[in-house]
Amino acid sequence: MDFVDPEKVLGKVKLRSGMNGAEFGCGSGHWALALARYLSKGTVYAIDLQAEALSALRGKAEQAMIKNIKTLKRDLEKPEGTGLKKWSLDVVLIPNLLFQIEKKEAVLKEAKRVLAPNSLLIIVDWKKEGRLLPNQPYITAYQVRKMAEKLGFTLLKELPAGESHYALVFQKENE
Repeated sequence: MDFVDPEKVLGKVKLRSGMNGAEFGCGSGHWALALARYLSKGTVYAIDLQAEALSALRGKAEQAMIKNIKTLKRDLEKPEGTGLKKWSLDVVLIPNLLFQIEKKEAVLKEAKRVLAPNSLLIIVDWKKEGRLLPNQPYITAYQVRKMAEKLGFTLLKELPAGESHYALVFQKENE
């Protein structure tokens, strides 16, 4: 099976090195590390609820000599769960998170809060047919699109993300 490659997906998005970004639900940081390479002069906040995963990410970042990642142990399903300032980011990346959480809309609302106007939201998640286990939950690209549009995001494009995933790029509208 062809799994998603963060470098290939992010390479198709107009990212600039001085942007500030975040990965919501970073786990051990596969995506956060790739994002930090693209945003080399900015800051990347890697946010997760699991301290062990954040510790693993810090080790990987140190080994790769990536110094622009800040790890934050936060609950993204809570209001203002990132602890970041309103309009402080240029891009929020949410890979492989929505399928596994209950409060999907709360996470998207937090992305909207921290994103500056005209900034980017990138959502990558499992396709139904790409799941590793037949009973693994999933959320369709259509469901994500409808939820994001309801919150004031505009779909810019859908990117190729391998056989198992979809990738959607949204822009936050002016408020």
